[in-house]
Amino acid sequence: MILSALFGGTSLNTLLQLIQNYNKDIVFNAFDYGPEENIRRYGTETSKTYDLKKVTTPVHIFWGENDLLANSKDVERIANSLGNLQTYHRVSSPKFNHLDFVFGNNVNEMVYKPMLSLLPPSN
Repeated sequence: MILSALFGGTSLNTLLQLIQNYNKDIVFNAFDYGPEENIRRYGTETSKTYDLKKVTTPVHIFWGENDLLANSKDVERIANSLGNLQTYHRVSSPKFNHLDFVFGNNVNEMVYKPMLSLLPPSN
């Protein structure tokens, strides 16, 4: 049941973009359609790199050290690239991984409650 819904909310282009950025060792780049289509869409032969220093929304990062999709080196690189990083949280369980953010047994205590405490009070 869990695996059947695993990629239900993503597209092939999202997965391809993830692979493109990983292979180019880029923090966050627009989808690379190839030179001809890039010129049509972006006005340049190469896809554009997003300047995350321009992010003004407060950002709080939560990550697990056993996450194969977001390892500590990648998380640190993103954190250092953000313009408005507020906090950086490593989930305390050494086995916590990418899927545990949704399906973990203790995710409420380890992630959701701390995350909710960071939100501004509602009026």
